[in-house]
Amino acid sequence: MTTRLEWAPEPRRVAKNDRHSGFVAIDFGTTNTTMTLYDRNVAERPPLPAAQHAALLEAVTSLLTDGLPVTDMPRERHHKEWKGVLDGIAADRLDRPDATAAALVQLIKGTTATSPGELHDLIRDLDRRAATCTEAVRRWLRYRLHRCHEAAFTAPALEQRWLHVVTFGDLESSEVISRAEVRQENPLLVRLRPQTFEGQEKTPVAVLNLKQLVTRVPPESHIDQENRAIGAEGLFAGVVSSLLGRGDGFIEEGRPAFGPGRLDHVVLTYPTMSSPDVRRNLRRIVHETLGVTLVDTDYDEAIAAALFFLMRDLGPHYGTGLEALRARYRPVKGATGAYEENVLVIDVGGGTTDIALVRFLLKDRTARHRVEMLPYTGRDYSIVPTLRGTSGKAQRGGNFLTLRVFHWLKAVIADLVLRSAAESGSTDVRQWLDLTVSELHPSRRDGKKYLAGKLQGDMLAVLRGGTAGRRMHDPDLFADVERVVRTHYRGDPPLDETSADRAGRLFDGLWRLAEKVKLSLNEQPEHVIDELDLRPLIDIAFEESQTSQPGILQKPVLGQATLHDITRPMLEEIAQLALGLAQARLDGPDDRLDRIVLTGKAGMTPLLRTVIKERFCARDADPAKFDSVEIVGERRYAKNAASIGAAWAAVVRGYHLSDDEVRNIVVHGGTDVDIDIDNLFRNLPYTLIRGGGGDHDSTLFKVGDEFPQHRGGRSFLRSRLLRLGDGLTVQRVVYGGTNQEWGSFKWENALVDQQRADPSFEINRTIWPAQISAQVEVDDHQELRLHLWRGEEPGYLVMDRDAIEVVHMADRLADQDIAFGLDMAERITVNRPTGNDDLGGSRVFTTHDSAAGPFFQRFTDDSGRSVDGVISGCPLPDPPRNGQWAFFLDQDERSLELGTVTAPADAAYTSYWATLDETGSLRIHAERPDYWKARDVADLQDHSGKVLTLDISVRPQRGVDPDDPYNGQQ
Repeated sequence: MTTRLEWAPEPRRVAKNDRHSGFVAIDFGTTNTTMTLYDRNVAERPPLPAAQHAALLEAVTSLLTDGLPVTDMPRERHHKEWKGVLDGIAADRLDRPDATAAALVQLIKGTTATSPGELHDLIRDLDRRAATCTEAVRRWLRYRLHRCHEAAFTAPALEQRWLHVVTFGDLESSEVISRAEVRQENPLLVRLRPQTFEGQEKTPVAVLNLKQLVTRVPPESHIDQENRAIGAEGLFAGVVSSLLGRGDGFIEEGRPAFGPGRLDHVVLTYPTMSSPDVRRNLRRIVHETLGVTLVDTDYDEAIAAALFFLMRDLGPHYGTGLEALRARYRPVKGATGAYEENVLVIDVGGGTTDIALVRFLLKDRTARHRVEMLPYTGRDYSIVPTLRGTSGKAQRGGNFLTLRVFHWLKAVIADLVLRSAAESGSTDVRQWLDLTVSELHPSRRDGKKYLAGKLQGDMLAVLRGGTAGRRMHDPDLFADVERVVRTHYRGDPPLDETSADRAGRLFDGLWRLAEKVKLSLNEQPEHVIDELDLRPLIDIAFEESQTSQPGILQKPVLGQATLHDITRPMLEEIAQLALGLAQARLDGPDDRLDRIVLTGKAGMTPLLRTVIKERFCARDADPAKFDSVEIVGERRYAKNAASIGAAWAAVVRGYHLSDDEVRNIVVHGGTDVDIDIDNLFRNLPYTLIRGGGGDHDSTLFKVGDEFPQHRGGRSFLRSRLLRLGDGLTVQRVVYGGTNQEWGSFKWENALVDQQRADPSFEINRTIWPAQISAQVEVDDHQELRLHLWRGEEPGYLVMDRDAIEVVHMADRLADQDIAFGLDMAERITVNRPTGNDDLGGSRVFTTHDSAAGPFFQRFTDDSGRSVDGVISGCPLPDPPRNGQWAFFLDQDERSLELGTVTAPADAAYTSYWATLDETGSLRIHAERPDYWKARDVADLQDHSGKVLTLDISVRPQRGVDPDDPYNGQQ
């Protein structure tokens, strides 16, 4: 029987006066985790950032050790000349006539960003010596020096942005493996650390797939070897607590450069395809369970990676960086001083692939300041990133590639064991072989004889066939391989403790070997599994068995071509997702893709670049959109890109100068750039449809729909009105892939919940579901809600006390003997002076679009009295210079003035709406009137028009995910 445990760490209680003034961005990955600290207290910053110094040092070291290219300069005299240059510099620098290039490498090895002198002096000496070289050597040397500086300037300038990659002191690394070890059970203490082996302390609980568990809906428990179900939410809170502790230690070690205090502000990234439930849960866990005061979950991993590359390209000095961007971007047709670039970011991490299509618009706004353009006049730029769409897929990352190699190796070893056993003279080995072969599928044996090579060959055929693998092809094959090499450490019914432990250790050993083989075959044509790798696996497989171990006939030789065959299907799936998004969102002859950026550790797989190039250049792709695309990657910061990008975005988002401040910078020759991070969240990055085909048009919202801005910080979209029917399922459209459930609602469940809360509640079956209408809402934080009401129309709460002013239109018209009617609404205009139609004006109440609902609606005041009314189809335009809205009625070819309303001081920054009811009251509201709210299902059932608003979630994910490497059944 499974015991359920909900462990939780001690909450972080950071006093207000003890809070660190900055924050930390955490990218909790499937396989590795990184953190980036923002601390503006650092006063001194090196002239060349540490990352750029490291890149420059690596490039110069390579220059000193690589030698001249033999193909370009085959003559011996050129090589002697280059050796003479290095020896001469070494002799001068070290004051030793016998010094060589190796001594120069050692000399610059100890340089740092704060003490770069020897490195810079060496570069200067190389540049000077180039002038005395022969033409061939001089040309080559200056080219290599240029590449050295290029390598440096393409590294991110972190310190110039007050950003610092957190290093884990005990590991001396900027990333830590996402393997959670429980050090104490309750209160929970968790630490991320690599696995321990023989002779080291073992831990009772170690979780390798915590990210998969906590991003399922609902979060799934970890089942340990004692069959205890440990809640993933508490484990994740423990991990974040441990990471913040490490962040506090990093700050303390950096004092006095860093500011005082403990971290109490977290920016948390998450997979792009995470549903609203996942994002909500992660925020709640860190804020409520752990007690962190500020938790920012605005940046998914694809967006964060895209912003990392923008930050990197801008460099340490925005002035030069912006000019470089302007040179690379395409001029926008018909727009002076505007340049653009469409970038497709493909972040292939350990567990997920995250894809974002972003348009970067660079605008030169200097002319707006009306300053004299002199040689020393500065520049005012803005960069406006627009998120044109996102995509991706869970369980499509480096772990999935390793999993495919794992199954390949498992079949190779199973085949080798069976063939070796057939040659054994041992009686017990022969008995084991006869029993095992008799249980194999008939296609893999000839009577009692195993068909040598059949397991390996069948497995390769399945792995080459696609990514569905075991779910769609030959499940008996995986069962046959498992009979020989038992790596399933979980089952139903549960395994005994000894068997589970042995299978778990065999899985761990084979998984490490698969990772080793994958990395090896990415660099070389073949890999030989030697005795040191193979024998421990055989020992585990046959320990505590009555069977002798079969001898091993040969060492398996694995080829790179086979690795490409079995990993290509996943890479092609990623390429198709990326292409599908680009094709769906790039429209028009001038709208083309400029760059594809690969990041994430698995994104550096050499074959991925080849597959993407093939797919985007295929005949069914649009050559006009993709023929000039550039594919670039980031190897040094492949894993850190998301946490750095999220941290930088959070910093830049709050940085804006006034027009006067910018003008002063420009006049004095400086450059200012305003980066509108908020624009990333002004459009919906995906299409949502109603699943099940209940409506003729299933589209609820389209990718690119703009969120209307509302007072109070909320921006949201509402769908057309829907019939509820049996229920409602919302799906996210995945271009080039399979649509993903985004939310689901069953009305029967809501009624059951109401009866549990109120046993006296009686269901009216004539109302449910026949008389129930629905509407879906999504906001700019991608929260999904459902509005339900009884009847055709929702009710709106419209009260005099909530309006900034009320114009009694019926009374004004009665003075002119004109009878008021609600149908006059379509003839009401604003900002149109009487008798001067040429000055224009705007109609206030136009026919609403499908998203805004019907033209006539029901208004209710706080007393419950209901009247017919109408809401303006969009916010009122800005008031004229006199600060007053003037309202008119077009009547018999005349414009009758209805009245004026003085606009509040914040009218330029707030949306104002108008309502008109059947009594003739014209009201102006500081935000769009909201629905007449129902308290619960019973209140909705009892009052026609009352609206019940619910958060909707995806249906619980049941069963074992076959693509999860750590599900215990691989």
